[in-house]
Amino acid sequence: MRKIRKHITTIILAVLAVIAGVYAYNYHDMKQNIVYNEHLDDVAVTVNGKELTLRDMAFYVAFEEMNVEKQALVYDSDNPNKYWNIHTNGEFVRVTARKAAMSMAIHDELFYEMAKKESITLTDDEKEALKNSEKDFWYDLSDIDGAKKLGVEKSDIYSSMEKSAIARKYQEIYAGLDNADITDYDFSGGRYEKLLEKNNYKIKEKVWKRVDMGNVTLDH
Repeated sequence: MRKIRKHITTIILAVLAVIAGVYAYNYHDMKQNIVYNEHLDDVAVTVNGKELTLRDMAFYVAFEEMNVEKQALVYDSDNPNKYWNIHTNGEFVRVTARKAAMSMAIHDELFYEMAKKESITLTDDEKEALKNSEKDFWYDLSDIDGAKKLGVEKSDIYSSMEKSAIARKYQEIYAGLDNADITDYDFSGGRYEKLLEKNNYKIKEKVWKRVDMGNVTLDH
């Protein structure tokens, strides 16, 4: 009887050891930052069944990094990385930036799909303005060697920017129909949050949390 109990105990301990090992491996994996340009096909988020990969997220990552870096240089031009590591409002600036990039991407995906259903497109003037914005953004990104670090092509960035422009256009239309200000439907707007609740999205944390914001297109 004792031998049986001992055998059962050994089996239980072995199973627990395996579980602990798997947990430790997954935890370690979650803590490791990814090399962005080696994971472009990894899914970062699913919005209403549509998968957005890190390639789709590249524009938003670059946009947010460049914006925050401007603030970082004002804070400490000699060592802007200090700003990225500031802990404010309960989290680090780099974490806030990562959340903002994701929020913008989800926001644009929702409004872009809504725009498609209503056959909303850009006018010739809007296309021309977009073309200028695309060139400026690509120039700024290339200036910091950002495209190479992201691993994306010009067409990837331009595609995301066009999608964002169409989303923004429909956001304005939607806000008008709701007798609201366009800012009410920004990704941090109150009315947008209610709209978001009616949609389904799931962030792939194992991928997204390993994106090292502040060090994707930038070198700190």
